[in-house]
Amino acid sequence: MKKAMEKLIQTLKQDEGYRDKIYKDTEGNLTCGWGHKLAEGGPVPEAAAEAFFKMDIAYVVSSMLRIPREYKSKLNEARARVIACMVYNMGYRRAWSFKKMWAAIYLSDWKLAKAEMFASKWAFQIGDGPGGKDDRVERLAEIMLTGVWPKEENQ
Repeated sequence: MKKAMEKLIQTLKQDEGYRDKIYKDTEGNLTCGWGHKLAEGGPVPEAAAEAFFKMDIAYVVSSMLRIPREYKSKLNEARARVIACMVYNMGYRRAWSFKKMWAAIYLSDWKLAKAEMFASKWAFQIGDGPGGKDDRVERLAEIMLTGVWPKEENQ
C-alpha cells in the first residue's frame, strides 16, 4: 500500500508540475504548488500557514534592512518593531509611502509620527476604529510616541 501511495504521489507531481507562483488553472481557479486549488473559504492547514508566515517574516526582515541608515538610527527596538508590523501588514513600499511619518521619524518628532500614522487609510483598515477595544493602530501609534512596548505584550 505504501509503495502504491508513493507511485501515486510521483505520478501526480509529474503530471501536475510544480508551480511556485499562484496561477489560474484552465477553469479559472486559483491554483499553486502541484495543482492545489485555492478555494475561497477552504481550509488552510496550520503547517501551511506557518510556512507562509515564515516567508512573510523573511520579507519583513529583508525590508527592514532596506530602510536608510539615517532613519533606522532614530528607531529604538520598540519603534523598529512598529515599523516591522507596518511592513508586514502593508508591504515595504506602502510603509515607506508615509512620507510625513518618515520625516517626523528623521526629526525624532514622535508626536507627529504618531499623528501621521493616524492620518492614513491604513489606520482605518487594521482595527475597529479609534477608541475601539481592538484598534491596532492606536496601540502601534502609542508605541511610536513613547518608544516603549507594553510589558504584557513582551512576554
